[in-house]
Amino acid sequence: MDYARTRIRYTYLYLAGSLGITAVTARTLFQSGFALRIAQTNPWLVFGVSFVGLIGSSMLTRAIPYENTIPKHLAWGTFCGIMGASVCPMVAVGGTILMQAAAATGTIVGSLSLVGAAAPEGTFSGMTGPLTVGLGCLLAASVGTMVFPTVGLLHNLVVYGGTGLFGLFVLHDTQRVMEQAKYQQKFDPISNCIGIYIDTMNIFINMVSILSSNHRR
Repeated sequence: MDYARTRIRYTYLYLAGSLGITAVTARTLFQSGFALRIAQTNPWLVFGVSFVGLIGSSMLTRAIPYENTIPKHLAWGTFCGIMGASVCPMVAVGGTILMQAAAATGTIVGSLSLVGAAAPEGTFSGMTGPLTVGLGCLLAASVGTMVFPTVGLLHNLVVYGGTGLFGLFVLHDTQRVMEQAKYQQKFDPISNCIGIYIDTMNIFINMVSILSSNHRR
């Protein structure tokens, strides 16, 4: 199974690269004043552009074959760059909270990835249906926080419920990567890292929100 281990290693190297591109993009855009322009823009417009940009670029990245090297990597870099632009306002919370959130996220994702990798095949990879329903509910709650920003229950549902949901997604996506690395004839490490990357970013965003709230108390 040496080939499977090599495939998994490349997948996690691309995951690390995705997080690196996102961090550099977010910091660079924040220093350029992009976050201030986002704050002055209609939040529904920001949400819509971010949502469409992330979904569109992730679909494009998955659609391009890994063998088509340059377009594949350009699409991947664009997707990570859009994610960085979406989260760049979070740089304002300060380095201490961001580092604590990164450490907490690394602990959560790392621990759950080990569980997902060690579990028998099919334990978590068959949870696609329930997780998709949960994601739809979470998206509805996220929109609800924009419509009713003073309702604390919705905010807590998005932050704490979202952390739990994306934790389950880490289990699901990790096991799916393991299975595809073993059995897929043509393995694409970039497409396979996207799921875990999105899970990681969402957990990180929620960790920043939780730590920021605790810091203000």
